[in-house]
Amino acid sequence: MSEESPSYSRVWGPIVHAMVQSGASGQEWAVLVALLRWQREGSNVLSMSVQTICKYTGLDEDTVRHRLSSLSKRCFVSAGGNEFPILEVIKPAGKGRTALYALCVPRLGPEDGSNMLTRKERVEWEKRHKDNGNA
Repeated sequence: MSEESPSYSRVWGPIVHAMVQSGASGQEWAVLVALLRWQREGSNVLSMSVQTICKYTGLDEDTVRHRLSSLSKRCFVSAGGNEFPILEVIKPAGKGRTALYALCVPRLGPEDGSNMLTRKERVEWEKRHKDNGNA
């Protein structure tokens, strides 16, 4: 497929690897995919209201809130053996504001994600993460 359509989303291999490695539940996958669906190209910042996630996943609000919380606690193990979070809360929701999340799984590495975050990759990823204002 050369052109993306409104019904098509890309999820890069390292995300799949990190989610599988972390033992993520089906509901956590659904919430993350809903967030990824509207991710801006080249950005690791994800934002969507709980109500909108409910609409796309069919889950109730309490379940979505719990899955967002559990996703922020899920970690993947890097090639160097270190644990890194899959999702970080940048700004919590409140007073009519939607929460902002940072996707912490880098695009670097092979399609299967088996060599994620070598030392060099981590330095490069942290620099980009900081440059995007997410440090």
